[in-house]
Amino acid sequence: MASATPRSFIARLTEPYVHGVSMKGLKAATAVLPFKWPKTFEGDSPSVEMCRYIVEKGRHQSVLFISSKTPVRTGLIQPMVDVLEAGGIKVTVYDDVQPDPTVEQIEATVDVLRANQCDGVIALGGGSVIDAAKAVAARGKNPKRSIMDMTGMFRVMRGMLPLYAVPTTAGTGSEVTIAAVVTDTKGQRKLPMLDPRLMPRLAALDGSLMLGVPQHVTAATGMDALTHAVEAFISGNAMDRTDVLALEAVKLIMANLETAFEDGS
Repeated sequence: MASATPRSFIARLTEPYVHGVSMKGLKAATAVLPFKWPKTFEGDSPSVEMCRYIVEKGRHQSVLFISSKTPVRTGLIQPMVDVLEAGGIKVTVYDDVQPDPTVEQIEATVDVLRANQCDGVIALGGGSVIDAAKAVAARGKNPKRSIMDMTGMFRVMRGMLPLYAVPTTAGTGSEVTIAAVVTDTKGQRKLPMLDPRLMPRLAALDGSLMLGVPQHVTAATGMDALTHAVEAFISGNAMDRTDVLALEAVKLIMANLETAFEDGS
């Protein structure tokens, strides 16, 4: 007697079709959903200005500051922490985010969030840090839903705690997207979380944070940004407004990346 077809095989067989239908649904949704883009801070010391704005709004008593080892060790985050603490906000720093954050690491960070009763999250770092912060903030607002429950599209049911993002690379653009990627070590795969409620409230675009980074980082993140721009333009889900942004990004990168690589100042 022939054995039943394994479900995993069926899933793999139908995955391209399901993905195609899902992406068409996402394109239709983005045309009508009321996206609330983050308020952005630019100019002189925008990361500090963003923190002053957070203090002025008076919405938080305790925030979790998520980053990686280097910005904390070099004191890069300290001016921001000083402003927040001077404004009466307790700041808990978590600096152990690794590239391609795993579900287990995110859950460990959620434990820190809860232990310190944080009601907001600040992320300073590259795409991995901001993606991790999105997942942590989502878990903070959805205590009964696991990270795996929220992977896929439109599954972050209650949104996330207020998230404020400060990118230190120009590669991913996670500070202005509705997506995060988490790593499932058990399944040996990366899984996306796609939901308009994953959009940060504020984003500080602080070019000074990118000065003096190693050349290989400038090159890699620059090519990452270029790849995202090209993919956005040729995507079947592209729209007129995304085409404008994608083409402008390509022009800026092609005109400036080599200069930034040769002179990191």
